[in-house]
Amino acid sequence: LTAGDDDSHRYESAIEIFATLLDLSRERDGETSLNAALCQYEYGNALFRAAVRKKEMLEDAAAAAANEKKEGSKSPRDDEDKKPAARVTNADNAESRRREIAAAAAMK
Repeated sequence: LTAGDDDSHRYESAIEIFATLLDLSRERDGETSLNAALCQYEYGNALFRAAVRKKEMLEDAAAAAANEKKEGSKSPRDDEDKKPAARVTNADNAESRRREIAAAAAMK
């Protein structure tokens, strides 16, 4: 179980407990009793929190998938697939720098 699965299980358990408590309270005290109202509130609160948590988990999963796709879109092979002339190497950079220095020295 991951942390998200454990949280989901807890929310589902809370929802079941408050649903049972609400049913028992309605049977014992009546539909319009204060106890039934308090149980109804807690049951609704548990449903709301479970929905918010599920939404957060889905958003986190979507963000992680987007990051994986973004990071995975540029693989090390991308540079290998380029033509040799299109690839810039350190030797090319060093040669370019030497030419710039030589040109600057010639201008003096």
